[in-house]
Amino acid sequence: MEKSFRLDCRGFLAAAFVVALVFCALLLPAPALADAPRSPVQDEPVQKPRVEVTGSGSMSLNVPRAPAAAEDSAAPGEAAQPGEVAPPGDAAPDGAASPAAPGETPPPAAPRPSPPPGSIAVPVRRAAPPPPPLFPPVEKREIKDKPAKYGVYIYRDGKFLRLPQAPVAYSGVWFGISLSSRLLAASFVPENELGEMPQYQEGDLIAIHYKGADRATWYYYPLTHFPLIDFPGNNEAELWRRPAGYYLGFSAVGHPQNLFQLFSRAYEDGYRFDQQRIRGDDVVYSDNAIVFARMRHIPDLPISRFLLTNKSVGFDEPSDYNRLLTQLPEDGVLFDMEPARQMDNFEGRRDYIERYNRDTAVRHLVTAKEFTLEPGKIVDTGIYIMDPSFVRFMSDNDFALVLRQGDWQETRGWMPPDIDFGKLSDPIPLTDSASHVIGQRHFALRYLARSPHTQVRLMGLRRAARVTVVYSPIFAYDIAYHEFVRIGYEHFEAHRYDQAVEAYEKALEMQPEYPHALNNLAWLYATATNPDFFDPKKSLDLAIKAGRFRPVKPFILDTISKAFFLNGDLDRAIELEEMAYGDSAAYSAHYNERMAIYNNVKQHMDKARAAERVQDWEEAIKQLHFSVEKMPNYFMGLNRLAWLYATVPDKDLQDGHLALDYSRSALAIAPDRAIIWDTMAEAFASIDEADKALECARRARHFEPLDPYFQERYEKFKKAAE
Repeated sequence: MEKSFRLDCRGFLAAAFVVALVFCALLLPAPALADAPRSPVQDEPVQKPRVEVTGSGSMSLNVPRAPAAAEDSAAPGEAAQPGEVAPPGDAAPDGAASPAAPGETPPPAAPRPSPPPGSIAVPVRRAAPPPPPLFPPVEKREIKDKPAKYGVYIYRDGKFLRLPQAPVAYSGVWFGISLSSRLLAASFVPENELGEMPQYQEGDLIAIHYKGADRATWYYYPLTHFPLIDFPGNNEAELWRRPAGYYLGFSAVGHPQNLFQLFSRAYEDGYRFDQQRIRGDDVVYSDNAIVFARMRHIPDLPISRFLLTNKSVGFDEPSDYNRLLTQLPEDGVLFDMEPARQMDNFEGRRDYIERYNRDTAVRHLVTAKEFTLEPGKIVDTGIYIMDPSFVRFMSDNDFALVLRQGDWQETRGWMPPDIDFGKLSDPIPLTDSASHVIGQRHFALRYLARSPHTQVRLMGLRRAARVTVVYSPIFAYDIAYHEFVRIGYEHFEAHRYDQAVEAYEKALEMQPEYPHALNNLAWLYATATNPDFFDPKKSLDLAIKAGRFRPVKPFILDTISKAFFLNGDLDRAIELEEMAYGDSAAYSAHYNERMAIYNNVKQHMDKARAAERVQDWEEAIKQLHFSVEKMPNYFMGLNRLAWLYATVPDKDLQDGHLALDYSRSALAIAPDRAIIWDTMAEAFASIDEADKALECARRARHFEPLDPYFQERYEKFKKAAE
């Protein structure tokens, strides 16, 4: 009985305790909801604009909104309120004192017990004290100043510098990540929206002036440029395109080893994503209409351009497009963080990342033409098949595909719409009739004939139909475009270079990305006998542009090889010629002729290196002279001559001024090669111009910021200049 009574009392007390908690909660004042923002110059509430999504996925919003209360965490998609203190770290192990919160006195350590009699006291290693915070809290103070209008500003010396707004768009494709099947959504600022930006300097504050600004969470993301890149879809005629622009948060994407070179750290999933937010320790002053805060640069990140927004762009793989759009900020404000530029070799590291992003961009080429079909009328599309390839058809009604007699070498090629391109196992045979009714809205056919007469032809049926034909111009061509290419080639063969250039440029006006006119124009500038049209640099630019598309045809690789040779890059010329025709029996004569020229130069360089190893300096210099006579733009030969004349132990051969002349010649051909800048530094040092030597060493380190050799060389010349 007594035991039962005790249990009843405990239940009664617990229930009373819960009721008391609820009653106290009801008595506490509820947090005020954010009022509609009011303009400082108007008394009426500012209505929230309706967000509209354009075809490209971009959105715009004039007044930022305060999101719902966020979690106090720095993970993507989560955030703490600006007025809250960041949470402490992980709990300390048993027996250790817990770390003190910012501004608190750490508790005294617990006394250690004495060892028992007869035992040997083993010294206990004390844990190292925690390092001081990287960014100590700012001093709080009251600021009476406020700008006249809502917006985001840099606050400096009592003045407000308004930050420009930029729309944030959705890329339209997923961001491919290596070593993982996952694909991440990406947000970006279009290139034409990123102009001059105000600089946030040391000692400045960011002023966010909106009604309820103190209740929002504010993020700022580094902006890194990524070029246009294509991802092949599930079939040969699908292409997902990521636009060029400044992407939010992504610093680099690629193989973890490459990222290790970029950031001295490998990232397992193959990407680095940086998201910062304004924390409570950053806020200097805030009220219900304005927040003054300090911006903190992300350590070891050589990026100074940032976008500030009140919405997270976390990438939690949304299940559908609408959910993705709810994650995007509608807009943000731009600023340049000047303290980031104080990083050692900032520009070199920044440019290295952008070159890395540019060089790893892959392009594919798929294009589409649209036709309106009338009942019973045949339409010649002008699309001709050069190589076996799939052509995809998308229509809003039934139509017929017309085949001419003799266009087909094999009687197969139909493909059900649910089969991926390139994975066809049991093709459906073609019928004997000339036209074939297509009753599917999405349909693909593998054309196998290799004849200039194999044209894609369509015909309307009982009702009109709109048909889109999707094909790759690597395997097929548009007759109107190729007519200009053909005319240009005829003029080129007759050495009428001005008319050839005009015809090729007309083709490029129609299809700027088609590789055929790009390749032919590059070949013209590489081989023209008229010096007015011989332009190796223009040839290389056009050839590289043609070669960025996948797959790359051998004749395009051959053109790039020739262009690299003319621009002095022997190693790349040999590599690309091997890729083009190294295994081709049909082009063996052409390959052997080209490689004989390349190898002749290479043999002289090999003999020069062998002479250097035995310190036969005269023979080394003689062989290098032979190499640059046969290949005048051979910048590595010129650079090696400059190095020997600057550093050769034989004083009778040493000539600093001649070394400087050769290094300048090499630099005029390859101005972005760190090794040439390093040689020029040595040439200036040999004639006692230490300041110029240091500047050249700095430029060398700029182009190879992660190579310890150039860092050591920079330190050497810096010491000599002091």
